[in-house]
Amino acid sequence: MSVLAPASMESRYDGVMRGARMAWILFFFALMGCKNTAKPAHIPSALPTVVTSPQEQSLEREMFERVNQERQKHGLAALQYDERLAAIARFHSQDMRETGFFGHQSPSTGSPQDRIDKAGYVAAESRENVALAPDVDTAHRNLLASPGHYANIVATTVTHLGVGVVQDKKIPGQVQGYFFTQLFAKPVTLLTPEQARAQILRQVSDARRQSRLAPLPLHPALERFAKDNVQTIDARAPGRSLESINQRALALLQQERGLTFRTIEASAQAALGAEFLNTRDLLDPTVRAVGFALATGVDAQGKSVLTMLILLGR
Repeated sequence: MSVLAPASMESRYDGVMRGARMAWILFFFALMGCKNTAKPAHIPSALPTVVTSPQEQSLEREMFERVNQERQKHGLAALQYDERLAAIARFHSQDMRETGFFGHQSPSTGSPQDRIDKAGYVAAESRENVALAPDVDTAHRNLLASPGHYANIVATTVTHLGVGVVQDKKIPGQVQGYFFTQLFAKPVTLLTPEQARAQILRQVSDARRQSRLAPLPLHPALERFAKDNVQTIDARAPGRSLESINQRALALLQQERGLTFRTIEASAQAALGAEFLNTRDLLDPTVRAVGFALATGVDAQGKSVLTMLILLGR
């Protein structure tokens, strides 16, 4: 199963800016290189904790290592072990044991994405494998033999893995096995708008320096306008918000004096995390100054996302 983050949406407009006054202060990205000591947000899980035995925990680590060994054979990056994913995976393994079903769709907890959401885990992508077998070796070989499950194991779009192993109920005359759940994901770092802004400033500053581009100044008028209007972006369809933003921008720019830009361009975006916001325009050497702001919004799926409004002065 694969769940992808909502794609960013962009739109632009051009408007002529005229004036005579030349009083504007430059704030450079290079000055924003200080460390951001604030910690990323963490959403507590609403799923109950499943207590497993040392033996089950040993099997979880063994399966994790087997997955990375398979990835190594193909020159793929090793996955990082994620205890939060493991907790979700254990919950699903126990649910299968107690409810008496086997699969991804639980009659009590729904889909893998439902469980991830309930656990407060935010991911750009997630995938799930399940197996019922007497040992790790059998489970691993069966997963490798299944094209869909194997595709999850060697996926290049995930970075983390958690494994949940719960021993099956003892049935007379049958070999007691284990429920295995592998939960793959690419987690999103949850940042406040202020944290995301500082991160973007540092990244753009580093990228421009590596490309031997001059530091890009933050223009007070563009900054102020972006800050005042970023809350009006509809996270469900960011591009549609620009029509009204354009009208307000043109009204403001007609009143603002001393601006020497030939044009101004605006873009509105929404994404799960700062790493998915498109900042390539901030590397354009023809841009003379910029203003941008971020806020939080809710997308069409009801998820909390970052919205960003950028104004480029040329």
